[in-house]
Amino acid sequence: MEAGRNESSQPIGGLLRSFYEVYGMPGEGPPTDFDLSLLDAFPVGQEDQDVLRQALDDIGLRRNYAECRDLVEEVANHMTGEALLRELTECGPLPEEQFEHLVSGVLWFSLVSSLDRRDHDRLPVSPFAGVDLPLHVRIRLTVHGSLVLRLYLALVYIREGDLRSVLEAAARVRKPVASRLLKLLRCDFVRHIRNSLAHGTVRPTIAGLRFLDEGTTIVATPAFLNHLATWLCMAELQAASAAARSASA
Repeated sequence: MEAGRNESSQPIGGLLRSFYEVYGMPGEGPPTDFDLSLLDAFPVGQEDQDVLRQALDDIGLRRNYAECRDLVEEVANHMTGEALLRELTECGPLPEEQFEHLVSGVLWFSLVSSLDRRDHDRLPVSPFAGVDLPLHVRIRLTVHGSLVLRLYLALVYIREGDLRSVLEAAARVRKPVASRLLKLLRCDFVRHIRNSLAHGTVRPTIAGLRFLDEGTTIVATPAFLNHLATWLCMAELQAASAAARSASA
Protein backbone atom coordinates (compact mmCIF):
# COMPACT_ATOMS: atom_id res chain seq x y z
CA MET A 1 0.00 0.00 0.00
CA GLU A 2 1.28 3.45 -0.89
CA ALA A 3 2.59 5.42 2.09
CA GLY A 4 0.60 8.51 2.95
CA ARG A 5 -2.57 7.39 1.17
CA ASN A 6 -5.77 8.64 2.84
CA GLU A 7 -7.70 5.68 4.33
CA SER A 8 -10.66 7.66 5.69
CA SER A 9 -13.22 5.77 3.60
CA GLN A 10 -11.76 2.29 4.10
CA PRO A 11 -13.95 -0.22 6.07
CA ILE A 12 -12.53 -1.51 9.34
CA GLY A 13 -11.64 -4.93 7.88
CA GLY A 14 -9.57 -3.40 5.08
CA LEU A 15 -8.07 -0.87 7.49
CA LEU A 16 -6.85 -3.63 9.81
CA ARG A 17 -5.36 -5.61 6.93
CA SER A 18 -3.58 -2.50 5.62
CA PHE A 19 -2.22 -1.74 9.10
CA TYR A 20 -0.89 -5.26 9.67
CA GLU A 21 0.69 -5.29 6.21
CA VAL A 22 2.81 -2.28 7.21
CA TYR A 23 3.36 -2.74 10.95
CA GLY A 24 2.62 -6.41 11.61
CA MET A 25 4.74 -9.55 11.71
CA PRO A 26 4.42 -12.37 9.13
CA GLY A 27 1.13 -14.20 9.67
CA GLU A 28 -0.29 -11.51 11.95
CA GLY A 29 -3.66 -9.91 11.21
CA PRO A 30 -6.60 -11.19 9.14
CA PRO A 31 -5.63 -14.18 6.95
CA THR A 32 -5.64 -13.62 3.20
CA ASP A 33 -8.65 -15.97 2.77
CA PHE A 34 -10.64 -14.28 5.56
CA ASP A 35 -13.84 -12.46 4.55
CA LEU A 36 -13.06 -8.91 5.70
CA SER A 37 -16.70 -7.86 5.41
CA LEU A 38 -17.37 -9.88 8.57
CA LEU A 39 -15.32 -7.31 10.51
CA ASP A 40 -17.27 -4.31 9.28
CA ALA A 41 -20.00 -4.89 11.87
CA PHE A 42 -17.42 -5.19 14.67
CA PRO A 43 -17.80 -2.27 17.13
CA VAL A 44 -14.55 -0.31 16.74
CA GLY A 45 -14.43 3.21 18.17
CA GLN A 46 -13.72 6.16 15.91
CA GLU A 47 -10.61 7.03 17.92
CA ASP A 48 -9.17 3.56 17.30
CA GLN A 49 -9.83 3.88 13.59
CA ASP A 50 -8.27 7.36 13.48
CA VAL A 51 -5.12 6.08 15.26
CA LEU A 52 -4.62 3.34 12.65
CA ARG A 53 -5.23 5.71 9.73
CA GLN A 54 -2.81 8.26 11.15
CA ALA A 55 -0.16 5.55 11.58
CA LEU A 56 -0.61 4.49 7.97
CA ASP A 57 -0.30 8.09 6.78
CA ASP A 58 2.76 8.85 8.95
CA ILE A 59 5.80 8.37 6.72
CA GLY A 60 8.19 9.16 9.59
CA LEU A 61 6.60 6.50 11.80
CA ARG A 62 6.85 3.97 8.99
CA ARG A 63 10.55 4.77 8.57
CA ASN A 64 11.27 4.53 12.31
CA TYR A 65 9.37 1.25 12.57
CA ALA A 66 11.24 -0.23 9.60
CA GLU A 67 14.58 0.76 11.16
CA CYS A 68 13.61 -0.81 14.49
CA ARG A 69 12.29 -4.00 12.85
CA ASP A 70 15.47 -4.42 10.80
CA LEU A 71 17.67 -3.89 13.87
CA VAL A 72 15.69 -6.50 15.84
CA GLU A 73 16.08 -9.00 13.00
CA GLU A 74 19.80 -8.30 12.67
CA VAL A 75 20.38 -8.68 16.42
CA ALA A 76 18.22 -11.84 16.54
CA ASN A 77 20.22 -13.44 13.72
CA HIS A 78 23.49 -12.80 15.58
CA MET A 79 22.08 -13.99 18.90
CA THR A 80 20.92 -17.38 17.68
CA GLY A 81 24.54 -18.45 18.17
CA GLU A 82 27.05 -17.34 20.81
CA ALA A 83 28.34 -14.15 19.17
CA LEU A 84 26.94 -11.79 21.80
CA LEU A 85 27.75 -14.18 24.64
CA ARG A 86 31.40 -14.32 23.54
CA GLU A 87 31.63 -10.54 23.21
CA LEU A 88 30.22 -9.90 26.69
CA THR A 89 32.29 -12.68 28.29
CA GLU A 90 35.45 -10.95 27.05
CA CYS A 91 34.37 -7.80 28.94
CA GLY A 92 34.81 -9.56 32.28
CA PRO A 93 32.56 -10.19 35.32
CA LEU A 94 29.98 -7.77 36.72
CA PRO A 95 29.56 -6.45 40.27
CA GLU A 96 27.29 -8.79 42.25
CA GLU A 97 24.49 -6.22 42.55
CA GLN A 98 24.44 -5.62 38.80
CA PHE A 99 24.44 -9.36 38.11
CA GLU A 100 21.54 -9.94 40.52
CA HIS A 101 19.59 -7.11 38.88
CA LEU A 102 19.92 -8.73 35.45
CA VAL A 103 18.95 -12.15 36.79
CA SER A 104 15.90 -10.74 38.60
CA GLY A 105 14.73 -9.01 35.43
CA VAL A 106 14.99 -12.20 33.39
CA LEU A 107 13.12 -14.24 36.01
CA TRP A 108 10.35 -11.65 36.34
CA PHE A 109 10.09 -11.48 32.54
CA SER A 110 9.51 -15.24 32.45
CA LEU A 111 6.89 -14.95 35.18
CA VAL A 112 4.80 -12.25 33.48
CA SER A 113 5.09 -14.06 30.12
CA SER A 114 3.04 -16.88 31.65
CA LEU A 115 0.08 -14.49 32.03
CA ASP A 116 -0.59 -14.73 28.29
CA ARG A 117 -2.08 -18.23 28.08
CA ARG A 118 -4.12 -19.46 25.10
CA ASP A 119 -6.81 -22.11 24.55
CA HIS A 120 -6.91 -24.69 21.75
CA ASP A 121 -8.19 -21.99 19.35
CA ARG A 122 -5.25 -19.71 20.27
CA LEU A 123 -7.59 -17.29 22.05
CA PRO A 124 -6.57 -15.69 25.38
CA VAL A 125 -7.62 -17.56 28.52
CA SER A 126 -9.23 -15.72 31.43
CA PRO A 127 -6.65 -15.10 34.19
CA PHE A 128 -9.35 -15.79 36.78
CA ALA A 129 -10.27 -19.45 37.12
CA GLY A 130 -13.98 -20.08 36.58
CA VAL A 131 -14.70 -16.51 35.46
CA ASP A 132 -15.86 -16.22 31.84
CA LEU A 133 -14.84 -12.83 30.48
CA PRO A 134 -15.59 -11.24 27.07
CA LEU A 135 -12.85 -11.65 24.47
CA HIS A 136 -11.87 -7.98 24.42
CA VAL A 137 -11.46 -8.02 28.22
CA ARG A 138 -9.33 -11.16 28.07
CA ILE A 139 -7.13 -9.56 25.41
CA ARG A 140 -6.65 -6.45 27.52
CA LEU A 141 -5.90 -8.41 30.71
CA THR A 142 -3.60 -11.07 29.27
CA VAL A 143 -2.16 -10.05 25.88
CA HIS A 144 -1.83 -6.30 26.53
CA GLY A 145 -1.09 -6.69 30.25
CA SER A 146 1.69 -9.21 29.69
CA LEU A 147 3.22 -7.08 26.93
CA VAL A 148 3.26 -3.89 29.00
CA LEU A 149 4.91 -5.66 31.94
CA ARG A 150 7.51 -7.43 29.77
CA LEU A 151 8.36 -4.27 27.86
CA TYR A 152 8.67 -2.34 31.12
CA LEU A 153 11.11 -4.91 32.50
CA ALA A 154 13.16 -4.99 29.30
CA LEU A 155 13.20 -1.27 28.47
CA VAL A 156 12.87 0.53 31.80
CA TYR A 157 13.81 -1.71 34.72
CA ILE A 158 16.92 -3.27 33.14
CA ARG A 159 17.76 -1.18 30.09
CA GLU A 160 18.16 2.10 31.97
CA GLY A 161 21.04 0.76 34.05
CA ASP A 162 22.57 -2.66 33.90
CA LEU A 163 22.09 -3.82 30.33
CA ARG A 164 23.00 -0.44 28.88
CA SER A 165 26.21 -0.20 30.90
CA VAL A 166 27.23 -3.74 29.83
CA LEU A 167 26.59 -2.97 26.15
CA GLU A 168 28.32 0.40 26.31
CA ALA A 169 31.44 -1.25 27.76
CA ALA A 170 31.44 -3.79 24.92
CA ALA A 171 30.75 -1.14 22.28
CA ARG A 172 33.72 0.93 23.48
CA VAL A 173 36.02 -1.92 22.46
CA ARG A 174 34.19 -2.23 19.12
CA LYS A 175 32.21 -5.41 19.74
CA PRO A 176 29.86 -5.52 16.69
CA VAL A 177 26.79 -7.34 18.06
CA ALA A 178 26.75 -5.32 21.28
CA SER A 179 27.04 -2.14 19.20
CA ARG A 180 24.02 -3.11 17.07
CA LEU A 181 22.01 -3.99 20.16
CA LEU A 182 22.89 -0.63 21.70
CA LYS A 183 21.75 1.06 18.48
CA LEU A 184 18.42 -0.80 18.77
CA LEU A 185 17.92 0.44 22.33
CA ARG A 186 18.65 4.01 21.21
CA CYS A 187 16.53 4.07 18.04
CA ASP A 188 13.59 6.50 17.96
CA PHE A 189 10.89 3.81 17.86
CA VAL A 190 12.19 2.08 20.99
CA ARG A 191 13.01 5.39 22.72
CA HIS A 192 9.41 6.59 22.44
CA ILE A 193 8.07 3.25 23.68
CA ARG A 194 10.43 3.35 26.66
CA ASN A 195 9.48 6.94 27.57
CA SER A 196 5.78 6.12 27.31
CA LEU A 197 6.19 3.10 29.59
CA ALA A 198 8.12 5.17 32.13
CA HIS A 199 5.42 7.86 32.13
CA GLY A 200 2.46 5.47 32.10
CA THR A 201 1.06 6.84 28.82
CA VAL A 202 0.23 3.50 27.18
CA ARG A 203 -3.21 2.87 25.65
CA PRO A 204 -4.76 -0.28 24.12
CA THR A 205 -6.03 -0.22 20.52
CA ILE A 206 -7.87 -2.67 18.29
CA ALA A 207 -4.53 -3.65 16.71
CA GLY A 208 -2.13 -3.58 19.66
CA LEU A 209 -0.78 -0.82 21.89
CA ARG A 210 -0.44 2.94 21.46
CA PHE A 211 2.47 4.72 23.15
CA LEU A 212 2.27 8.49 23.71
CA ASP A 213 5.48 10.45 24.24
CA GLU A 214 5.65 14.25 24.08
CA GLY A 215 3.48 14.69 21.02
CA THR A 216 4.70 11.51 19.30
CA THR A 217 2.41 8.50 18.93
CA ILE A 218 3.79 5.02 18.35
CA VAL A 219 1.39 2.21 17.42
CA ALA A 220 2.71 -1.35 17.48
CA THR A 221 1.15 -4.78 17.05
CA PRO A 222 1.22 -7.49 19.74
CA ALA A 223 3.40 -9.83 17.66
CA PHE A 224 6.03 -7.18 16.96
CA LEU A 225 6.12 -6.03 20.59
CA ASN A 226 6.45 -9.65 21.71
CA HIS A 227 9.30 -10.12 19.20
CA LEU A 228 11.08 -7.00 20.47
CA ALA A 229 10.62 -7.82 24.16
CA THR A 230 11.68 -11.46 23.73
CA TRP A 231 14.99 -10.63 22.05
CA LEU A 232 15.77 -7.91 24.58
CA CYS A 233 15.19 -10.44 27.35
CA MET A 234 17.48 -12.88 25.53
CA ALA A 235 20.16 -10.17 25.49
CA GLU A 236 19.73 -9.69 29.23
CA LEU A 237 19.96 -13.44 29.81
CA GLN A 238 23.15 -13.63 27.73
CA ALA A 239 24.61 -10.67 29.63
CA ALA A 240 23.96 -12.47 32.93
CA SER A 241 25.34 -15.74 31.52
CA ALA A 242 28.47 -14.00 30.25
CA ALA A 243 29.05 -12.43 33.66
CA ALA A 244 28.70 -15.81 35.35
CA ARG A 245 31.07 -17.40 32.83
CA SER A 246 33.65 -14.64 33.36
CA ALA A 247 33.43 -14.95 37.13
CA SER A 248 34.09 -18.71 37.01
CA ALA A 249 36.95 -18.49 34.50
